[in-house]
This record gives sequence, C-alpha cells and structure tokens, in this order.
Amino acid sequence: MLKIFFALIFLFVSGDVLAQTSALVNSKLRLVARGRIDEVRASMPELLKNYPGDVGVIFLNAIILDNAVQALTTYESIVQNSPESEWADDAQWRIVQYYALKRDTARAHAELQQYRENYSTSEFLLSATEIVRATVGPPRLVRTLSSANATTTSKTISPTSEAPVNGASKSAEQIEKPRRYTLQVGSYVLLESAEAEVTRFKNKRLRAAVLPKVSGAERTYAVTIGDYSSREAAEKAIPIVKEQCGCEPFVLEK
Repeated sequence: MLKIFFALIFLFVSGDVLAQTSALVNSKLRLVARGRIDEVRASMPELLKNYPGDVGVIFLNAIILDNAVQALTTYESIVQNSPESEWADDAQWRIVQYYALKRDTARAHAELQQYRENYSTSEFLLSATEIVRATVGPPRLVRTLSSANATTTSKTISPTSEAPVNGASKSAEQIEKPRRYTLQVGSYVLLESAEAEVTRFKNKRLRAAVLPKVSGAERTYAVTIGDYSSREAAEKAIPIVKEQCGCEPFVLEK
C-alpha cells in the first residue's frame, strides 16, 4: 500500500515539474519569436543545468543554435528517442523545414510523410506541407516501363500511324501546373516570428501560412492568408482580409 502511495506522489510531482518546464520553455520560445534570441541564449547554461535531459529544454537549445546541422541532429534525436514528447512534432516539423529549404526533394517529402503518419493532429502539419510545396513542389512522377511496353514504344511508326502534331503530346512533368495565389500580409527574417504571426491569425479563424522566400543569399519568411486559383479571386479578397487582419495585403503567386 505504501508503495502505491509513494508511486502516486511521484507521478503527481513529476507531472507538476513537466508542466512547469513546459510553460518555461514556451515562454522562452515566445521571446525567440520576438527576436530576443540573445536573451534566451544567455539563459541556456542555467536551464541545461537545472533541467538536465529535459526534452523541452533540449529542443529550445537546438532552436537557438547557429549550426543548422547540429540542430538537425538534436531534432532527429528527439523524434527517435522521445516520440511521445510534446516537443516531438515540433522537432519533426523542423526536420521537414531543414530538407525543404535545402531543396532536397526526396528527403523533404519522406520526412513530411513521416510527419503525417506520426503526428497527424499536429498544429504545424499545415505549415510543413506548405513549406514543402513552396520550396520543392509535389513529388516527381517516376514512370517505369515494362519490357513489353519498352518493346512497343521502340517500334518504328508506320506512315499511316497518327503521330503527335507540333509536339502536342506532353509528359506528366511537362504539363504546366495551375497557378495558385495568396495574399502576403507580412515578412519576417526569423521563422519563429512568422510562425507567431500565423498563430495569431489562425486564432482569428484566418487561413494563414508561412511561405519562405529566397532572394540571392537572403531568406525571409512571408506570412500569407488564403489560397486562390486566380489573381482576380485573390484581388477580390483583399478588402475582406484587410479588414480582418488590420494590414495591407497584396497578391503573391505561390
């Protein structure tokens, strides 16, 4: 009976400590989102000392690392060793982002698929999907021909056969994808700042997302609202979005 009693006390204390560290880490992440990275970085030695092995603190430390590869290793370790942690889906989202921004198409899609399978209810899943679509696009179609098909296609076309006129026949990869448009309502240097703004708009029931933009060596993160099939539709939505966000939106092609 005493063992059960002490076990229950341990569970309550552990749960309370986890709640405290979770709140602490979230408060530090908000500081990062506001651009106060140096302040958070200065507090890390004490946090790592007071909460050794805490997944949230380890995740926070990775967020502020200048070395992206080292941060990636930490995120992968969290996903592998602590998949049930509240920070695991955050870490998986960072992994997707890393490979998307490196334009590693195969790995970005593979990590996104793992994200969908393991963390289908994550609040960051939509952002992960958007960043992959914006940077590397949809998965490439790999078309394989059987030996029978290969033999058929290698045959000489007779004069009476119907041949494509003016190259009208196109492969799946040659067909132009329909254009999509959105409304940009902000631009940030830090991804965390952009994500914080997206969260604010989502709380207003707006369809917001982060869209990375690269110009030379400079990378910024656009905050966008909406998804439209034509520029005209996007332009018609400007007054509505302007009223809801209190900003000056403009049309952006995805």
